Amino acid sequence: MVVAKVIAQMGKLIFLSPFSIILCIIFISSCSRLYPDLTAPSEVVSAPPADTSCIYYSFSPDKPYPASYSPNIVVGSFIISPDTATNAVQDKINEFWLLPTGFKKRFTCPSLSRTYYPFLIYNVQAHVDMTCSIKGATPEWRTVQKNYKEQIDSIVVCACASAEDRDHVAHLGVIPPVPSSLTQQVMHELAGKEGATVSDALHWMKVWTDTTEPATQKRAEDSATSLVQIQEKATAIKDVKSTTSFKHLECKLIYFPFYTGSYLNDDGKTYRVIVDGQSASLFVERPGYGLGKAGDLVKGTVNLLSTMLAWREEVAIVMGSRLAETDHCPALYCPENAFLTFPRSDSYGVAQSIGLVTVINSGREEVVVQGQKRKGAKRGACIAIPAREERTLPFRGWWCLEVVSGRWEDVTIKQCLTNGGSGPDEGLMCQV
Repeated sequence: MVVAKVIAQMGKLIFLSPFSIILCIIFISSCSRLYPDLTAPSEVVSAPPADTSCIYYSFSPDKPYPASYSPNIVVGSFIISPDTATNAVQDKINEFWLLPTGFKKRFTCPSLSRTYYPFLIYNVQAHVDMTCSIKGATPEWRTVQKNYKEQIDSIVVCACASAEDRDHVAHLGVIPPVPSSLTQQVMHELAGKEGATVSDALHWMKVWTDTTEPATQKRAEDSATSLVQIQEKATAIKDVKSTTSFKHLECKLIYFPFYTGSYLNDDGKTYRVIVDGQSASLFVERPGYGLGKAGDLVKGTVNLLSTMLAWREEVAIVMGSRLAETDHCPALYCPENAFLTFPRSDSYGVAQSIGLVTVINSGREEVVVQGQKRKGAKRGACIAIPAREERTLPFRGWWCLEVVSGRWEDVTIKQCLTNGGSGPDEGLMCQV
């Protein structure tokens, strides 16, 4: 409108001279800069910041950063040593009550490896429009409408691609590490030098949409409901209807250091171990329940009765699949291999004597056998028996021999003494 009035006032001058026309064009151009609404609309697309050291995925839903934009990540360094992590696992096992009989004696802490797990930390502003009916000092119900805005920061979410890893990490209280900004390439180089692995991460938008957004929405709406009750001094509230929107969503990718491992229990199942590499907080999967130390006494009594009444298992050779059925331990024995079974060594209450088993190879090829605890995952050393030779092996407790390589048809037990061994335990891992 301003430009139009000016043109009308200068209408008589426009035709006076070419110089006047030039002045008019210059004046209109200046007004266009002063009043941008006069120009044609143009879309301004936001671009990622020039500073690539930015560690935030800041975006708006209508104009997100392009997919090629990859800001730096934050990495937490290992603070505790592997020995400290191993001792923490052992202490945790000792804290368990009513473990399976003999488990603590058989348990050996697994070798722990370094692993970086990805986490996402979200910052977001929640806007809640709420309508509800409340009742205060008076018995009448009245309807109120409220608008609330809340800044919610530091929403930490595990972004491991593996659902199993996410479930296990959920048991730990994770604290963000001291920031150390690294590029993705440097991150993997660092992990390689430490002998660590980097777990795959889910896309930050998928994590937000699938899990974080619904939980954050509920949190914001619950806070808004509480504020209504406080501000309106309401004694009762009903018919709550709310609409929540989010603005200024930011996301930061952080890799936390962990020590991870697993151990095989007597039932043939694998159990996970995870230790926070900074705080030493840990999660150890429990192997199950049993009689604990009382079970050791019961087991010793049964073994003593077996010795006194001369209950003996027959010497035999069976396939691993059949032995698994007999011992009710699925997946504990290799089903394709043959196993030599023999009686347990004599027991005198809790004490267990050393027995001797003599194995002969009547074939023309070398045979390799390996001891394995019956109904247990513990194994002994691999022992090679040359062609047409024999070996006498000591054992303590209840064991069997797996034919690892060679013709199992050529292997037999020549003799088994359940009491009579002496000297240091050799060959088999001679444990009860």
